[in-house]
Amino acid sequence: MKKIKNRLVCLIVLAFLHSCGGGPSSPPPGPPVISGVGSIGAPMGSANITLKSLQTGGQFSPGNTDSDGKFSFNIDTAAYPPPYFIRLTSELGDKTISQFSYISGAGGAGIVVSPISSAAIALASNRTADAAFSNQISISKNDFDAKAEILYKAAKNILVSVGVTNSSQLITNSGYKANGSGADSFFDIVKFNYDGTLSGDLVLTTKFSGKAIKLTNLSTIQSVESLGSIGSLSSKIVGLINTNIQCLATGFEQSNSSKLDECLDDSFKDSSISTSTELLTLWSNLVGQSLLTKAADVKWCDFDDSSLTFESEASSLGGASGICSAVNEFKAGGSSVIFPGRYRFTVNANGDGIVSLKLYGNQLPAALSVFPKLQKKIRTDGLTTNIGITSGYKINIGTGVDLPSNGDGANLVSARVRLKNYLGSSLNGGTFYLQCRQGNAANCTDSFLSLCSDSNCDSFSLKSDGIFSVSALLAEEIIEEMKSGRVSAEITTYSDTNRTTQVYQSTIALVSLPIGQNIANGITFASLSTSSQSALRLWSSNNSLSINYSSGDVNLYKGIFYVNKGDSEADSKVKLSSGSATHSSLDVSEVMGLKSDCSVSGFYRAYTLVGSFNNVKTQTKYYGSCDSSDY
Repeated sequence: MKKIKNRLVCLIVLAFLHSCGGGPSSPPPGPPVISGVGSIGAPMGSANITLKSLQTGGQFSPGNTDSDGKFSFNIDTAAYPPPYFIRLTSELGDKTISQFSYISGAGGAGIVVSPISSAAIALASNRTADAAFSNQISISKNDFDAKAEILYKAAKNILVSVGVTNSSQLITNSGYKANGSGADSFFDIVKFNYDGTLSGDLVLTTKFSGKAIKLTNLSTIQSVESLGSIGSLSSKIVGLINTNIQCLATGFEQSNSSKLDECLDDSFKDSSISTSTELLTLWSNLVGQSLLTKAADVKWCDFDDSSLTFESEASSLGGASGICSAVNEFKAGGSSVIFPGRYRFTVNANGDGIVSLKLYGNQLPAALSVFPKLQKKIRTDGLTTNIGITSGYKINIGTGVDLPSNGDGANLVSARVRLKNYLGSSLNGGTFYLQCRQGNAANCTDSFLSLCSDSNCDSFSLKSDGIFSVSALLAEEIIEEMKSGRVSAEITTYSDTNRTTQVYQSTIALVSLPIGQNIANGITFASLSTSSQSALRLWSSNNSLSINYSSGDVNLYKGIFYVNKGDSEADSKVKLSSGSATHSSLDVSEVMGLKSDCSVSGFYRAYTLVGSFNNVKTQTKYYGSCDSSDY
């Protein structure tokens, strides 16, 4: 009886203590956590993360995503109350991109930051996602979800083929993986573009057929057009490209040319490289190391037979072959190699599968690429040549100078670029010319051709750095033509300045839209402070460089400090997030500051602020040398 009484007393005491708060209790909750992943069909690795409170406008930068594009961080809701916009800014190959999403509550798990979440913000706010973020435009969760549903309807034929049955799988999904497979392969199949204005209107095109549709803030579930069905071949090709990347990585890790041969098409050729042994030599910094690979960023895919598309009936695709372009990245410790590869694929006899896909190379004697770019150039030496704003397509046409197989000579010295529609007709104002500045092949020392001011190439547009300016009218024509089929750039190169002896002709599909020159002229570019511009002008060897900057309308990613002294050059890159940055001294000796009156020519130095604006790579380049011919 005594034991029972004692137990009863203990229970009464415990109950009393618990009711008064003196007993065991749950620990206070920690700050809310926001987690998720960023993807464009390839992971947004090492992306700058910025969270903006839509209540106060306060911004919080918790760091960077990991190599798989994943992020997780705590948020102080007293300092940064919800709801939020989140922005990720990253780069891959020739692209610097920002993607956005909306977070309604104090925390959130499984946030997928991608082109479709950015597009939903744009449609809900009736402006680009960049502008919605910068201007703190409030939207509701209902509006955001409704616009995501409209986007799902527009791309449903393709989304269903990769296993996505509702829009929420691409907005909030704790199991989402940025690995180029399943739902993630959708972003390698469909390209989201703004229409070249600041309205937030969208142009969606499939990288596998070229046909586009346009969406606006007024688009509804009932009125929205749908992209055509392109079957399952597209997602199978994306998967095989990523399998090929793993094959290449194994060959490099094992320093095994025989293994690499398994990954290469029998006709492989890329610039001066045509064998696995040459690949091992070219990328010697990767050989024998443990490599980290990412899913590829697919740019476009087309059949060799221009009458075929991925919307064609399977019965007509049996045995057909074609080419895909994709950007791959290999990392080994601190080293990284970005490789814009082309792949040859062959369809099986039934037209419903792929029997072969291997690295094919560009099949050209030197490098070639075309992509949208926006740039502003400013001199710090007081001169006024080669400065200004240019927006359009950046054209990189390699001459072959310095490639081992060419004995340091040039393969080509001039080129014509013609933008054309799916029928092969030229677009109005879409033909332009490039040339080596030194003239013929014997004298050419430029690695890339320069944009000519006119068809005669009597002078060069050096302020453009090879960017062909796209007018508002041309941008509108490109969009209209995309609605009917593929728009492409036909590049014809020549070994003479008279353009009579052709070296090669190559066609590159255009699935990304540039920003019209009229829009570019009105934006606020990222900028260096006046004192920072002076510090760049006065920089001399053995000194660090500290800069202060403002972002303007641009989503900044990094700053590049570069110095060139004849055959000696060096650069330093830093991530930008705080408004200031410091670069350690560059390994270039005997470089002095520039004279304020430019009475003596000095050595070239430049500082480039790199970011994105409306998903177009955007740069502000400050430079000087007291030589008016420099650019």
